[in-house]
Amino acid sequence: MKQRGRKSAASLVLANADVHLINRPAPAADLTEIQRHYWVEIANSLPADWWGDENKAILAEYCRTLSTLAFLNAQIDSEEEKAAADITLGLYLELLKRREAMVRIQLSQATKMRLTQQSRYGARSAESASRQPLSKTKPWQLGG
Repeated sequence: MKQRGRKSAASLVLANADVHLINRPAPAADLTEIQRHYWVEIANSLPADWWGDENKAILAEYCRTLSTLAFLNAQIDSEEEKAAADITLGLYLELLKRREAMVRIQLSQATKMRLTQQSRYGARSAESASRQPLSKTKPWQLGG
Protein backbone atom coordinates (compact mmCIF):
# COMPACT_ATOMS: atom_id res chain seq x y z
CA MET A 1 0.00 0.00 0.00
CA LYS A 2 1.38 3.37 -0.98
CA GLN A 3 1.59 6.33 1.32
CA ARG A 4 -0.76 9.10 0.36
CA GLY A 5 0.35 12.66 -0.15
CA ARG A 6 3.77 14.11 -0.75
CA LYS A 7 6.89 12.22 0.20
CA SER A 8 8.90 13.68 3.05
CA ALA A 9 12.31 15.19 2.42
CA ALA A 10 13.90 12.51 4.61
CA SER A 11 12.41 9.67 2.56
CA LEU A 12 13.56 11.32 -0.67
CA VAL A 13 17.11 11.65 0.68
CA LEU A 14 17.18 8.00 1.69
CA ALA A 15 15.71 6.87 -1.61
CA ASN A 16 18.36 8.72 -3.60
CA ALA A 17 21.31 8.01 -1.32
CA ASP A 18 24.15 5.89 -2.59
CA VAL A 19 24.86 3.08 -0.17
CA HIS A 20 28.50 2.11 0.23
CA LEU A 21 29.30 -1.00 2.16
CA ILE A 22 32.44 -0.84 4.23
CA ASN A 23 34.20 -4.16 4.55
CA ARG A 24 36.24 -4.95 7.60
CA PRO A 25 39.90 -5.47 6.79
CA ALA A 26 41.04 -9.02 6.17
CA PRO A 27 43.88 -10.29 8.36
CA ALA A 28 47.37 -9.74 7.00
CA ALA A 29 48.68 -12.72 5.03
CA ASP A 30 51.83 -13.13 7.14
CA LEU A 31 49.99 -13.62 10.45
CA THR A 32 49.77 -16.96 12.22
CA GLU A 33 46.44 -18.63 12.95
CA ILE A 34 46.21 -17.27 16.50
CA GLN A 35 47.24 -13.81 15.30
CA ARG A 36 44.51 -13.90 12.61
CA HIS A 37 42.03 -14.89 15.35
CA TYR A 38 43.02 -11.80 17.35
CA TRP A 39 42.75 -9.64 14.20
CA VAL A 40 39.19 -10.78 13.43
CA GLU A 41 38.12 -10.46 17.07
CA ILE A 42 39.45 -6.89 17.33
CA ALA A 43 38.30 -5.77 13.87
CA ASN A 44 34.77 -7.04 14.57
CA SER A 45 34.59 -5.31 17.94
CA LEU A 46 34.71 -1.81 16.42
CA PRO A 47 32.81 -0.03 13.63
CA ALA A 48 33.80 -1.14 10.14
CA ASP A 49 35.10 2.32 9.19
CA TRP A 50 37.45 2.38 12.21
CA TRP A 51 40.24 0.67 10.30
CA GLY A 52 41.86 2.62 7.50
CA ASP A 53 44.81 1.37 5.48
CA GLU A 54 47.12 3.44 7.69
CA ASN A 55 46.13 1.39 10.75
CA LYS A 56 46.55 -2.12 9.37
CA ALA A 57 50.28 -2.35 10.12
CA ILE A 58 49.88 -1.39 13.77
CA LEU A 59 46.90 -3.75 14.11
CA ALA A 60 49.08 -6.58 12.75
CA GLU A 61 51.83 -5.71 15.24
CA TYR A 62 49.27 -5.57 18.03
CA CYS A 63 48.07 -9.07 17.11
CA ARG A 64 51.68 -10.30 17.12
CA THR A 65 52.17 -8.72 20.54
CA LEU A 66 49.05 -10.44 21.89
CA SER A 67 50.24 -13.76 20.49
CA THR A 68 53.70 -13.36 22.05
CA LEU A 69 52.12 -12.37 25.33
CA ALA A 70 49.91 -15.48 25.28
CA PHE A 71 53.02 -17.61 24.66
CA LEU A 72 54.90 -15.98 27.54
CA ASN A 73 51.92 -16.42 29.85
CA ALA A 74 51.79 -20.15 28.97
CA GLN A 75 55.51 -20.45 29.72
CA ILE A 76 55.12 -18.65 33.05
CA ASP A 77 52.16 -20.84 33.99
CA SER A 78 54.25 -23.90 33.16
CA GLU A 79 57.09 -22.68 35.37
CA GLU A 80 54.66 -21.92 38.20
CA GLU A 81 53.34 -25.49 38.00
CA LYS A 82 56.91 -26.75 38.41
CA ALA A 83 57.31 -24.60 41.53
CA ALA A 84 56.30 -27.42 43.87
CA ALA A 85 58.87 -29.78 42.36
CA ASP A 86 61.81 -28.09 40.69
CA ILE A 87 61.76 -24.46 39.52
CA THR A 88 64.38 -22.66 37.54
CA LEU A 89 64.14 -19.28 39.26
CA GLY A 90 66.34 -17.49 36.74
CA LEU A 91 64.19 -18.57 33.80
CA TYR A 92 61.02 -17.72 35.69
CA LEU A 93 62.23 -14.20 36.54
CA GLU A 94 63.37 -13.66 32.95
CA LEU A 95 59.94 -14.68 31.67
CA LEU A 96 58.29 -12.25 34.09
CA LYS A 97 60.52 -9.40 32.85
CA ARG A 98 59.71 -10.20 29.24
CA ARG A 99 56.00 -10.38 30.00
CA GLU A 100 56.13 -6.97 31.70
CA ALA A 101 57.85 -5.50 28.63
CA MET A 102 55.26 -7.08 26.29
CA VAL A 103 52.37 -5.80 28.41
CA ARG A 104 53.78 -2.27 28.19
CA ILE A 105 54.06 -2.58 24.41
CA GLN A 106 50.55 -4.03 24.17
CA LEU A 107 49.03 -1.24 26.25
CA SER A 108 50.84 1.41 24.24
CA GLN A 109 49.60 -0.08 20.96
CA ALA A 110 46.05 -0.43 22.25
CA THR A 111 46.03 3.19 23.39
CA LYS A 112 47.38 4.40 20.04
CA MET A 113 44.59 2.56 18.21
CA ARG A 114 42.03 3.84 20.74
CA LEU A 115 41.07 0.36 21.89
CA THR A 116 41.17 1.21 25.61
CA GLN A 117 38.61 3.16 27.62
CA GLN A 118 41.30 5.64 28.66
CA SER A 119 41.98 6.57 25.04
CA ARG A 120 38.28 7.01 24.21
CA TYR A 121 37.25 9.25 27.08
CA GLY A 122 38.62 12.45 28.52
CA ALA A 123 38.67 12.82 32.30
CA ARG A 124 35.31 14.61 32.46
CA SER A 125 33.46 12.34 30.05
CA ALA A 126 34.85 9.22 31.77
CA GLU A 127 33.54 10.50 35.08
CA SER A 128 30.07 11.18 33.70
CA ALA A 129 30.04 7.83 31.85
CA SER A 130 30.90 6.00 35.06
CA ARG A 131 27.86 7.57 36.75
CA GLN A 132 25.49 6.28 34.05
CA PRO A 133 23.58 3.12 34.89
CA LEU A 134 24.93 0.01 33.19
CA SER A 135 21.48 -1.07 32.11
CA LYS A 136 18.60 0.98 30.82
CA THR A 137 16.21 -1.74 31.96
CA LYS A 138 14.03 -0.93 34.95
CA PRO A 139 14.56 -3.24 37.95
CA TRP A 140 10.99 -4.50 37.76
CA GLN A 141 11.47 -5.45 34.07
CA LEU A 142 14.30 -7.88 34.84
CA GLY A 143 13.63 -11.56 34.96
CA GLY A 144 10.55 -13.24 33.55
